[in-house]
Amino acid sequence: MSNISDGSIEVKNGIIKVINPTADGKAAVVFASANMNMAIDGKVVKGKCEVFSTSTIEVILDSNEASRHLDIEISEDAMEAWISITYEPKVIYKLTDKAPTQLMQLEYELIDKKFPPKYKKEEILKQLSENKIVYGIIESNLEKCVENEVKHILIAKGLEVVDGISDNIQLKFESEKETNKFKEDETGNVDFKNIGAVVAVKKDEVIAIKVPGAPGVDGTNIKGKVIKTKNIKKVDLRAGKGCIIKEGTKVVAIIDGKPWVKNNVFYVYQIHEVKSDVDLSTGNINFIGDINILGGVTEGMEIVSGNSVKINKDVEGARIIAKGDVKINGNVLRSKVYCGGEDVSRLNILKNLESLKMIIETIQEAVRQIKDNNILSGNKNDGDLIKLLIEGKYKNLTMICIKVITEIPLLQDEEKSEELINLIRQKLLGLAPLSIKNYGELDQVVNIINTINLKIKSELSLPVSINLGYCQDSVIKSSGDIIFTGKGEYISDIVANGSIKFLRDKSVARGGTLRAASEINCKIVGSSAGVSTKLQTNKEGNIFVEVAFQNTIFILGQKEYMLDKPSKSIHAYTDPSGDIIMEKLLLEV
Repeated sequence: MSNISDGSIEVKNGIIKVINPTADGKAAVVFASANMNMAIDGKVVKGKCEVFSTSTIEVILDSNEASRHLDIEISEDAMEAWISITYEPKVIYKLTDKAPTQLMQLEYELIDKKFPPKYKKEEILKQLSENKIVYGIIESNLEKCVENEVKHILIAKGLEVVDGISDNIQLKFESEKETNKFKEDETGNVDFKNIGAVVAVKKDEVIAIKVPGAPGVDGTNIKGKVIKTKNIKKVDLRAGKGCIIKEGTKVVAIIDGKPWVKNNVFYVYQIHEVKSDVDLSTGNINFIGDINILGGVTEGMEIVSGNSVKINKDVEGARIIAKGDVKINGNVLRSKVYCGGEDVSRLNILKNLESLKMIIETIQEAVRQIKDNNILSGNKNDGDLIKLLIEGKYKNLTMICIKVITEIPLLQDEEKSEELINLIRQKLLGLAPLSIKNYGELDQVVNIINTINLKIKSELSLPVSINLGYCQDSVIKSSGDIIFTGKGEYISDIVANGSIKFLRDKSVARGGTLRAASEINCKIVGSSAGVSTKLQTNKEGNIFVEVAFQNTIFILGQKEYMLDKPSKSIHAYTDPSGDIIMEKLLLEV
């Protein structure tokens, strides 16, 4: 117990009272608890400190203001929003009362909590509105937020888009691709004579059914923005020769024959069969459907088919034109075979238009770089630069322009054809480039080319192919693939918009030119005597050859490579920079 002469300190009703010591008594001593700050006579004190009745003792207690927080989180696509609400009360403390003592540790205690006002429904809706959330508010979750704390609760959800379903046409017959498959025996040999069986349907047979689609439903995000559903594709069934539409959704054959579809127009073609050679006794043959020749085609004769042609024997000095596939089991000598009909000429126009577009865009980029880097001195305008480039690096542009002007009227789109021809004459030929003030004017030419190209591609039918064993001194052109199943070709012009393939081992491509859009795959090319043979694809194409002799020329895009030594296992292609890569091994002769 303290000496009666010692000083004392007490806390009563939160107020500190100090009594001074008497005689030689000890002064009262005070210290604050760890979570409290104390100042005596204006100075912050850490630890114990003597105090007297004249001492000013200040105790600083933790204090805060009441607060409330409403946070809204919106998804990136603005289809959902979440809300969190928290409340922080103002906490009120006072010093703990303590009896008089010479040594005292000051402590405090909680006496009250004062909460901020709770969020009302109107306030929450206002906050949502300020965040532009006006649609899809979830009323039940909104009620949970009123005067309550919530954590990451879904407060609004937009209406999801429902994509529509496009109309669909179900074919009830096998496609050409499914039926025209090579059949192998147990040893892996291909029976080429049985390739390409004719698909046939009977009268009154359903050949296609239209399955109607369903419209989509627009969506709305939580900010009230309407999100449009994707457009669905509507398909109109149309019946050509040999079939009719029944019940609005069925295509039904009205004759026995071969089904065919192009641009959603269905046909059933009768098959015209010639059991002999096509010669003067039969006359030329021109038929809308399939033509099946059990014999051959002799000198000077012509066959024109609206679909496929099959010839069982040789074709000599004749002309074969078909819109569908062509299969010739015999040899083709001194003849012309065109597969794909008008698509062949369309594809040639498309190729020239793409080349013209590429050169124009390259010239535009070159002019831009020249101007940006001030490469040429003097006051040359864009037209001067374009003319210099055409006369220098891009001399072939004039030739391509002339080809386009000559061929494009064949498309029978008089308005667009005339527009492009006029632009070419006004911007690209002769002195016309000098009138160009800004190279951006050439965008007019590029845009009309894009429009025409899109129309050509939409009108192209499915690629068709030619199957033949051997050809010599002939022209063979296809809108799809050309496949050699026999001993190959000799001094012929072979053009395919797809690929050219030689299937038989040791088949030969000797002399002439083979041009394919995507791939050429040969067994033996050229001869030990060095017969010149050209193999040509687009820049992105591939050329594969098992054995090639000297003077074989490989062309990919604009780049050319001549083989100077017999080689084998050849793969020619271009690298990203456009240079030809030749993977090959030397052939030991």
